[in-house]
Amino acid sequence: MSTPRIEKLKQVIKEKRAKVTYRDTLRPAMEITDEQEAKEYLDCYVTYLVTQFGITVKRAEEDARSNIGYYAGYYNSETRQRVKRLFNASHPIFGDKTPTPEEAFAAGKKFAEDRYPQDPFEFSETPEGEEAKYKWAKRYDELNGAPEGDWDR
Repeated sequence: MSTPRIEKLKQVIKEKRAKVTYRDTLRPAMEITDEQEAKEYLDCYVTYLVTQFGITVKRAEEDARSNIGYYAGYYNSETRQRVKRLFNASHPIFGDKTPTPEEAFAAGKKFAEDRYPQDPFEFSETPEGEEAKYKWAKRYDELNGAPEGDWDR
């Protein structure tokens, strides 16, 4: 028998389909404290990823753990540790480490440069920097916004 949290997740996925947000799918994982509920949640989330994006179960499991670990990075260390234990999920860039702001910026910049070598990353006051800011803001908005905040629709 599913918990109310899992039933709510299933209902949101069913009702919203393509308009499901990161918050809809990942926030429930941050509240889970029980191993059985974590397993049921992961099964539900993996099924959603497979059916929504047409990927393999193996890829969906990898993506699910990466997404859960990333989202946990917005929470305190207690939540991150619990998520690591329940889902075997770490932050895809920082792992289990809590970086300083400087380390986080440098790692994020390196990740973006490696992933998108064709784009400029110097967000200076130059025309190129302004263009880069616009491109990244547009791309970020297309990803459906940040995991927290009013602009996550």
